[in-house]
Amino acid sequence: ALAWIRTGPPADADGPCVWLLALRAAEVCAQTSETPAAFAECAAYYFNATNAKPVQDYETYYAAGEGAYNASIKAVGKAQTQKLVEDTSREIRALMQNDWRKFTAVDEKYEALCAGLLSAQESDQRRGDEE
Repeated sequence: ALAWIRTGPPADADGPCVWLLALRAAEVCAQTSETPAAFAECAAYYFNATNAKPVQDYETYYAAGEGAYNASIKAVGKAQTQKLVEDTSREIRALMQNDWRKFTAVDEKYEALCAGLLSAQESDQRRGDEE
């Protein structure tokens, strides 16, 4: 899903599922992305995802985590960001019951939110670069 936001869905993707994912991402993002904590939560999600996702996706998730972490630092400072990331990481471990095979529960809670948040941030940065 993260790659779809950057490149669009693959040619063989099921159209309605793609639109539902995009719609859900926009809905969740609109509800929560205004809070500075959202970037720290997404940083924790992406950093934890590097342990659960296929190795070929490591760089993508790590880079997304760094982007979210840096955005959080700009919003609330380094100390608060670290605390929020640690707190969210504890919540993530509890959600997956300390079992990486159960990371789908974490994806269900954070994937659409975080993909939408970072996509919105990238759009804002592009608009700022154009001005």
